[in-house]
Amino acid sequence: MKQHRSFLRASILVLAISAGAQSPLADVVSDCASGSPVRVMQGCSIVIEGGAPAPMNLADAYAYRANASEMVGNHSDALADLDKAIQLNPNQAGLYNNRGNVYLAAGNEAEALANYGDAIRRDPNFSGAYFNRGNAYARIGDLTLALRDLTAAVHLGPAFAPAYYNRAIVNLRLGRPREATADIRQTLKLNPRHQGALEAMSKLGISTGMR
Repeated sequence: MKQHRSFLRASILVLAISAGAQSPLADVVSDCASGSPVRVMQGCSIVIEGGAPAPMNLADAYAYRANASEMVGNHSDALADLDKAIQLNPNQAGLYNNRGNVYLAAGNEAEALANYGDAIRRDPNFSGAYFNRGNAYARIGDLTLALRDLTAAVHLGPAFAPAYYNRAIVNLRLGRPREATADIRQTLKLNPRHQGALEAMSKLGISTGMR
């Protein structure tokens, strides 16, 4: 599962739990994958500290717990768990992407860029990693590389409106209003309620071209 803006962008397998009565162990696994920070912390910690054999993939448990830590703003614990997850599963591109997101949230653009690059090397078609790396380049003012990566994100994920919108902003910063306008219109075609794109069209004084 590759998500773009939310933190947990790793392709993590959702564990199937039987529809019948759940055992205590199944409840722990369900908590670990629940998305609720408190339940995730509790459930994944039990899985991680429970020893072998683990009831679920330990790399996934670390990744889920890292996501919960990041949701409450605990960058250091999130990074520690992602380091563990990557040790256990060094070929999972999504884990590097996640770690890049944490570094970026913590203000460490250099480490974020390095991790996005690691993700892309492991999965050259990972549109989310290109999107995130493009945003990181834009943050540090490297607009040429930002444009390159956001263009790759658009090509790999043509239905993802934020990639067009963010590329529009980069195009505006590069003095390319025609290209920016095209990207804003495409953003609105995909998401007619995109507030940023609507505001940009208003400021630019141009029509959306849609009825």
